[in-house]
Amino acid sequence: MASIGDWIRVLIVVALLGNLVEFVLPKGDIKRYGGLVVGLVILAVIVNPLWTWLHQVHREMTLQPLSWTNTPSGFQAVVQTEELHQAEAIVLSMPKITACRLTMGADDVVDAAVRGRNGVTEDTVLHYVRAALHVTMGQAPPIRLMLSSTRTANG
Repeated sequence: MASIGDWIRVLIVVALLGNLVEFVLPKGDIKRYGGLVVGLVILAVIVNPLWTWLHQVHREMTLQPLSWTNTPSGFQAVVQTEELHQAEAIVLSMPKITACRLTMGADDVVDAAVRGRNGVTEDTVLHYVRAALHVTMGQAPPIRLMLSSTRTANG
């Protein structure tokens, strides 16, 4: 909306300056040619936003996909990565879990690197990861778990 106001201001200033130039020019052929030039400048100011808009539309229509995410497989990879990140957040909300990193391996097995506090069992962590993947992906693909424990001051 501000660009329309700016365009109208420029149009008014050009029209006023054009009238001033026509008023100052002496009578005769010079005044006619001056009026023609002023009219062409005003026409250019009027048409400029339309020209710019058409140029942008043309440029957007001719742009090729800029990245691999514009392909079906690229989109699927982005969705899968987001699902894994959400599952990581769910696993991190579980008791005694201090760190979690989930990645999809080339063999469609989820590699889960999880760090938990002392006392967390591998079965419990595997259950957490499987449940989180089921929530985010709608299924729980095979999981390859790498669990490390950190000792706390209490035990």
